[in-house]
Amino acid sequence: MRAVSPDFSNLYSKSALLMTQSKLAYFAAALAFSLALAIAFFACQHAQPTPTYTDAPAVPPQPTYTETPAPIGTPTPTSFPDRAALTAFYDSTDGDNWIINTNWLSDKPLREWHGVDTDENDRVVALRLYGNNLQGTIPAALASLTKLKILNLHDNQLNGQLPQALGSAPELVIAYLAGSNQFSGCMPEGFRNLWAESHDLFDLGLPFCGLTDGHRADRAALITLYNSTNGPSWHRSSHWLSEPTPVDFWYGVETDNSGRVVELRLAGLSGEIPSELGNLSELRLLSLGYELTGKIPYQLGNLANLEVMWLGQNMLSGQIPPALGNLENLYSLKLQSNQLSGGIPPELGRLTNLIILRLWDNHLEGSIPQELGRMPHLNELHIGGTNRFTGCKPRGFHNIRNNDFTSLELPFCNDDGTVP
Repeated sequence: MRAVSPDFSNLYSKSALLMTQSKLAYFAAALAFSLALAIAFFACQHAQPTPTYTDAPAVPPQPTYTETPAPIGTPTPTSFPDRAALTAFYDSTDGDNWIINTNWLSDKPLREWHGVDTDENDRVVALRLYGNNLQGTIPAALASLTKLKILNLHDNQLNGQLPQALGSAPELVIAYLAGSNQFSGCMPEGFRNLWAESHDLFDLGLPFCGLTDGHRADRAALITLYNSTNGPSWHRSSHWLSEPTPVDFWYGVETDNSGRVVELRLAGLSGEIPSELGNLSELRLLSLGYELTGKIPYQLGNLANLEVMWLGQNMLSGQIPPALGNLENLYSLKLQSNQLSGGIPPELGRLTNLIILRLWDNHLEGSIPQELGRMPHLNELHIGGTNRFTGCKPRGFHNIRNNDFTSLELPFCNDDGTVP
C-alpha cells in the first residue's frame, strides 16, 4: 500500500486567505472606532459652547405688550375729569329726584347719560337738562368741563350764586340759565363774551361781578342820557334802566370784555346831550340822532379814546367846542345838517388822525382856519351848503380828493395864507 503525501500548497493558500480576512476585519473595526470618537467629540463641542465673558450684565429678554381695547361701557381716561364734574353736579342738584336721570352715575359712556353730548374723546360738549326738576346749586366743579359749548339749565329750581369759574369755560358759546331758576349775587365776568342771541342771562336780573368806579360812572352817564333825551319815546330802548341788568344788554350799547362802554348808537332821541357823557372814558364811538337840540357839551372833549363822533342831522346849535381838538384819536367827525354857528375852531387842526370832516349845512361863517390845511390824513372834507365862509381856501386843501369846495366859491390862499 502506497502512502499518500499531504498537499501543503493547498493548506498554505487557505491559511493566507484566513489571515487576509482577519486583517480586513481588524482595520474595519479600527476605522469604525475612530469614526465613533470623531462623532462624539463633535457632538460634545456643539452641546456645550465655550462661554464668553463681558463686563456688562446680561440683559433679560424684554416682554412685548399689546393694547387690549377697553370693553364697551368702560370710561376712557380722558373722560374721568368730566365724569367727576357731572357726578358733583348730580349730587349738588338732587339728581335722584330729577324727572329723567337715565344712566347718570352708571359706568356707561357719558354720551349715554341723559342730556349729555360728548365728542369723539368722550369729553362733554353739551349739557341740556332744561325743565328737569333740578334743585340746589351749580357746583364749581362744573367749570372742569373745559370742552363745554352748550349749557341749558333753563326752567329748573336752581338757586344760589353762579360759580365764577363757570365764566372761564373756554369754549362756552350758549348758556340758558333763567326761567324759574332763582340765582343770586352776580354773574361771572366771562359771560360778557357771549353773544346776546345765544343766552338769556339778562333775564336773571343780576349785575356782572367785579364792578368798578368806571362801570358805575358809565351807568350813571347812560341813565342821565335816557332822562335828558326822552328815553321812553325812543324808537328802541330794550332793557334800559332795568335793575340790575348790566348795561351790556341795553339797546344801542356796546361794551368791551371788561364791561366798559365803548360804543353808543341811538336814534330817535329828542332833547339835549348831557355833559355827563364826557365821563364815558372808554368810549370809542358816539352816534346820536336825530332830533337833538341845545349845544354840544364841551365835556365831550374829555373822551380821550373817542374815534368816531356822529352828531349830524340834528338841531344842535351854538358853536363847535374848541375842546373837540383834544380828541387826538378821532378819525371821523360828522356835525353836518345842524344849526351850529360861529367859526370853525382852529383847534380842530390838532386832530392829526382825522380822515373825515363833515360840517356842511350849518350856519358857520368867517375864515377857514389855515390849520385845517395841515391835517396829514384828512381825505374827506365837506364844509359847504348853507355855511357862509369868507377869505380863501387853505392851500393844503389841494390834497383832499373828496370835497365840496366848488360850493364855497372861494379861491385858494397864497403860500402865506393871504387872499389872492
